[in-house]
Amino acid sequence: MTDEQSHALHEKIFEQMLEADWLASFSFTNNKGWHPTWTVKGAKRALELSRAIPILGLNRDERAALAFTLLAKGGANPDARLPAEYDPALAARWLETVTELGIRIAEDDLRVLVHIILNWGGSRSHS
Repeated sequence: MTDEQSHALHEKIFEQMLEADWLASFSFTNNKGWHPTWTVKGAKRALELSRAIPILGLNRDERAALAFTLLAKGGANPDARLPAEYDPALAARWLETVTELGIRIAEDDLRVLVHIILNWGGSRSHS
C-alpha cells in the first residue's frame, strides 16, 4: 500500500467513525499526523477495543484482523487461529464494532481500524 493509499484509507475510517458519532472531528497535519477528537461514546468504545485487540490477537500480523473477523462470523479460514484466551463476548463486541462503523470485511480496512484504535484510541481528548 502506498502512502497515498494509506492516507486515504485512514481518512475513510475516520470519516466512518465521525458518522457513527465516535469522533467529534479529525484532522491531519503534515509531519505531525492524525488528530482525532473523540466523543465520550467513541473514547469509551476505543478504550474497550484497545484492551480487547491484543487479547483477540488482532494485531498479531497484517492479516490477523481479517482472519479473526471471518472466523468470528462463523466462516472457515485456514489463516485464522483462535487466541489462547478466546472470549466469545469480545469477539461479538468486535463484530458489533465492525458493523456499527460500516467497516468493509477487507484486510486493509480492518488493519487500519486496529491501527487507529491502538494508536489513538483511549485518548483523553473528547468533546
